[in-house]
Amino acid sequence: MENSGKKVTKHVPDDLVYNIFHRLPGKSLLRLRCASKIWCNNIDGISFANSHEALCTAGDVVSEEPQVLSVPLLLGSIVKKVHSLVYDGNDNLMKRNEYPILEFLSNKQGRDYRISQVAYGLLCIEKVDHAQETFLCNPLRGEVLELPGPGLTNRESIGHTMWYGMGFDSTTDWYKVVRMYYVYEVCEFAAEVYTLGTDSWRRIATTPSCYLSLPGVSAYGDMHWRRHACSNESEEERRKMILTFDFKKEEFKWLSHPDFGCKPCEAFRLINLRGSLAVVSFPSNILIEIWVLKDYKSEHYWEREHKIIIDQLWVREPETGIIKCDNDLSLWKKYHRANNSFSAGVGAAGVGTLGHDDIFFDTNNDKEMFLLDLQTNRLWYKQKEFPLVEGCEGYNFHKDIFNYTGSVLSLRNFARNYGIFEESVEDMDSQKYSFLKTARHVYSRR
Repeated sequence: MENSGKKVTKHVPDDLVYNIFHRLPGKSLLRLRCASKIWCNNIDGISFANSHEALCTAGDVVSEEPQVLSVPLLLGSIVKKVHSLVYDGNDNLMKRNEYPILEFLSNKQGRDYRISQVAYGLLCIEKVDHAQETFLCNPLRGEVLELPGPGLTNRESIGHTMWYGMGFDSTTDWYKVVRMYYVYEVCEFAAEVYTLGTDSWRRIATTPSCYLSLPGVSAYGDMHWRRHACSNESEEERRKMILTFDFKKEEFKWLSHPDFGCKPCEAFRLINLRGSLAVVSFPSNILIEIWVLKDYKSEHYWEREHKIIIDQLWVREPETGIIKCDNDLSLWKKYHRANNSFSAGVGAAGVGTLGHDDIFFDTNNDKEMFLLDLQTNRLWYKQKEFPLVEGCEGYNFHKDIFNYTGSVLSLRNFARNYGIFEESVEDMDSQKYSFLKTARHVYSRR
């Protein structure tokens, strides 16, 4: 039938539009917010962010590129920018030059802050002093949410060491934060949990008495830490090496580590591998094993998925691009010796994942790193051609490794009032976080 000259408007069903939206990366979705007020409201909603995050975790979305943050234990006054690493799948690590994850204007105020945890595209950042200030940051949106102060009595004070975790309660669709700390006055450990959007922390009834390695690992919506071990522990005590916080039941529980056979459990790291909790163990300085936790909800058991013998280091010459293998393992053995003792975890360099099939080993200097490709079982030696933390060049320091993927989750959903830098520079929250250039929008529960 010929068109009679009338304008024909084709309507795309809303269900189809939002089905497409759910499969777009976060940066594209934030651009689409500007096209329609209805789109903006839907993309900013918690339910959309939850379903988008679930699809990202399942691998059904063209999500933001998986990245790794390698950051110093303290964001000292010399730190200017924190960059992430992304793997291009061709044994090359690249710095994300375009947008640093964190950028500081004046870091005099920020010198005592630490990134305590990264999950769901959010950075949990605490002030490491007796002020006990904590805030969440969504770098992709440039948002900051200040969390309430701890629920302490007037006679209690917190020690310097605190452990944070973030999780998601799928039974209620609530995001939660847990923190564990040592209380001086009663000489015991305590823990609190906070539900985003509420006004206060809630004390956990029972808290294990142990020190934990930083940082923890987020998997299955819960938080997992490797605890510090003592040399005089019994065999039964050594079986309790992994502490988990269940955000649905709001309680701690112990997970047994893999059965390493006759080898002691002295050296292993926790990582999130393809959405599952995994253990990287080092039975010797030329052997790496990868164990993955199966059936987490019920029986949960460990299965060894990779056993890799390190007999060569692979190197790509930066000038020529020529790939060669080196039988000299002295650099790897030096790394292994420095980072895999029984007490490793306090001063050890970090281990993390890049994408689905690559494990990243950082060192405590700004010159070297290693990348293990699980598809080819090749261990690559990389010389850092760029600073990951600008302002710290030439310094050797302990670093934490975090996996990061950008999220559309808006922290404004959990705020009572808010200040926006561009419009309310006199706002108290804006002034407090003026050192953090990444924070374009500041929200709080006050």
